[in-house]
Amino acid sequence: TLLGMIVERASGTSLAKAIRARLLEPLGLRRTFLDGEEALPEPLVPGVDARGKDQTNAEDPSNPWAAGAMVASVGDVARFHQALFGGAFLPREARETLTVSPVPTGDGHRSYGLGVFVLDSYATGGHGAGLGHGGDIEGYHTESVTFGERKTTLTSLVNQDGKNPRTALFAAAKVLFPK
Repeated sequence: TLLGMIVERASGTSLAKAIRARLLEPLGLRRTFLDGEEALPEPLVPGVDARGKDQTNAEDPSNPWAAGAMVASVGDVARFHQALFGGAFLPREARETLTVSPVPTGDGHRSYGLGVFVLDSYATGGHGAGLGHGGDIEGYHTESVTFGERKTTLTSLVNQDGKNPRTALFAAAKVLFPK
């Protein structure tokens, strides 16, 4: 939230306009929006809780704001990760700082760098090291992993609480990268 406030002050415009001008438009992310400041396209994929109750609009977008009110299509999430880890908008030195001294998360195979997960080969089901991130809000759970050596990004969305997007993501990796 504080970073969003800094962006608004430095840019002299709303956070949504700053993100759109500096990131979304240059990367061609046409299905990504800051909920609460921009109109969302219809229809949205409905998200449900573990019992099937609709959670599509359960979260007020002003609550997470700069800390998580971005709404994007699965394709845009994948394109963003490809651009981030492929060098389309950060120079190599800046990308490298994302993974300097990652902090273990407690599962032994997943660390957290500066805003990205660093996954070892075991964490990716034996498909090589990966960099990525996930996102969660009521009814929606995403995970996106870029396998740099394979120049491949896989992104998964599940729209039900209690389901894990990593299950589909690594099932796809198994098909794409047979051992």
